[in-house]
Amino acid sequence: MTDTPRPQRTLLHRLIASKTFYAACFCILLPLLIVWGCIRLEPSVTLPPLHHPIIGTAMATLALSGMAAAMLNLKIRGGGLPMNGFPPPRFVATGIYRLVPHPIYTCSVILAAGASVATGSAAGLYIFTPLIALGCAAIVWGYERQDLIRRFGTSSPPTWLSLPAPGHRHNTAFERLRAFLLPAIVWTALYFLGGHMILTEGAPSCRILGEQATPVIQQAGWIYVSIYPVLLLVILLQHTDALMRSFAISGILACALAFLVYILFPLSCPFLPFEPTTAGGRLLEWERSVDLNGGIAFPSYHALWAFLMLAALWRAAPGNLPRLLMLLWTLALCWSCVATGMHGWIDIIAAALLTAGVLLRAPILRSIIRLSECLANSWHAWRIGPLRIINHAIYTFLAAAGGYYLVLALAGPSYLLASGIVTICSLAGAGIWAQLIEGSSQLLRPFGYYGAILGGIAGILLIATTSHLLPENGNDPWIIFGAMAAAAPWIQAIGRIRCIVQGCCHGRPVHTCHTHLGLRHTNPSSRVCALSPYTGIPLHATPLYSIAFNLLIGTILLRLWTASASVALIAGLYFALAGLSRFVEEAYRGEPQTRRAWGLTEYQWLAVAFILTAFVIWSLPGGTTPAPAPDWLNATYWLALPVGLLYAFAMSMDFPNSHRRYSRLTG
Repeated sequence: MTDTPRPQRTLLHRLIASKTFYAACFCILLPLLIVWGCIRLEPSVTLPPLHHPIIGTAMATLALSGMAAAMLNLKIRGGGLPMNGFPPPRFVATGIYRLVPHPIYTCSVILAAGASVATGSAAGLYIFTPLIALGCAAIVWGYERQDLIRRFGTSSPPTWLSLPAPGHRHNTAFERLRAFLLPAIVWTALYFLGGHMILTEGAPSCRILGEQATPVIQQAGWIYVSIYPVLLLVILLQHTDALMRSFAISGILACALAFLVYILFPLSCPFLPFEPTTAGGRLLEWERSVDLNGGIAFPSYHALWAFLMLAALWRAAPGNLPRLLMLLWTLALCWSCVATGMHGWIDIIAAALLTAGVLLRAPILRSIIRLSECLANSWHAWRIGPLRIINHAIYTFLAAAGGYYLVLALAGPSYLLASGIVTICSLAGAGIWAQLIEGSSQLLRPFGYYGAILGGIAGILLIATTSHLLPENGNDPWIIFGAMAAAAPWIQAIGRIRCIVQGCCHGRPVHTCHTHLGLRHTNPSSRVCALSPYTGIPLHATPLYSIAFNLLIGTILLRLWTASASVALIAGLYFALAGLSRFVEEAYRGEPQTRRAWGLTEYQWLAVAFILTAFVIWSLPGGTTPAPAPDWLNATYWLALPVGLLYAFAMSMDFPNSHRRYSRLTG
């Protein structure tokens, strides 16, 4: 007998592995999906669009020219096409590749932003341009960077926008100024984009310490604008690559975190009025004319850069006198932020705390790694008769109970029954998925993340088909879908602590120069020690990567919920952001049973499916319902306790001596 399905599978394999299919996906399908997404989500985005046809068209034209130049460079000098699935055989480091890193991706982001500005699309500017930027970063960090290092020993040549290489080589003044180009671009773009978003209308005031009654001191304007020449001086004093690199990285991180704080916790700080009567007052008036009327004041970017400059000069200064003068200037500038009526003291305090976190990032990260390594080797269990309770039960309980509480708080107590249905379906889906995908023996009881999501979707579909049997004000499947999506990152973040203890979802070995950032597993009950050859070897802290990604995603989705965004927007963004983050995370996983296909792991392909699912969600009818106001306290929340116990029993308790089906966990 002949195997008839075999030719069909071969044909499918050839189709997916063809350059034509690859080009069609990235050059036709993906742009069409993005345009369709913009059309669908435009009514859901209430932020003001930025509509300048001439500027937008110029940006798009420049981006298209850059992309064409990069593709031509790859064809001529690289000997291939711009396809990371079919990469050119030669490394290219000339032409536009000497100017900007990853020019095709960089220009793609500029093209998206330019098209959004030219057409006045708020959805394109605020949703899809960031998603495209994140998608490009995910491709680089989740696949392309590792592939380039494997084939050529480097992932990106030095460019005009590159940060200085680590080392103590003495640089020139021109090199120092060039190294500040990237932080300057990030600072300018985030500051003006944040100010244009106008998130502070109706927000609480940041002037809570009596600053509202303080008259504007016009002569303080001289100190306030002095930040620009002092910044130039500090840059020129960073006389080694290591100093300049540290200052540039700190600046980029601080600006990004400040922008995130502004989006998540906007505070209003309009300029205090005054009539300019002095030269300092007229200078301050000019500063205000190019500013954004306190649109992005918390935390203060002026104070933020002043603190960063103080730290940079403290390292680079040849003696104590320059340090003392810089300290006095920093204090004076912080005072001028309030004296000029530009900021409140809380803006300065927030900038100081944020700067401290950025400057202390290395010891903070080391402490987190040490704590995680203690957790990774903490596996132990208690026996109560035939029952074994593993110590990660507390994290399973907290993840499930906290997630159920959050769903009820967001959707409201009327969705008690609906949330219970989805919760049970998620647990069942997680178990079924792991049995089918991981090929576990019947005596083991693993659980899988993707199965939990599929089970939750099945529960939502069940609610949609049986809505007439549920309470009238608690049967909207979109509400429960959005609430589950907003809660999912928090459940995953807490649940990842269980993964650290259990030893599942572990990473592959880190590079020898990064061993201080790896997790070492030595507990014999850890899955790392029991199922892999990595005992005692520093591994990528992939559970920590997941925790960081999910905390960020969860905070963004909760912010959207409290801003009454549409539930379909929230649900779709969860799948898009989770898919992008999982694509990167999975690239550094090291579980031996993970299979690969067409250069990616099976879970990276599932992450791609997650991203496509977002577009499916945004294409469905309905879902335009705004998210209801959260109800953080009501009498039904105690039911989160039995839900937490149920999940803890299923995922952290077993019967190790039993031969019944599904009686034992994987640990």
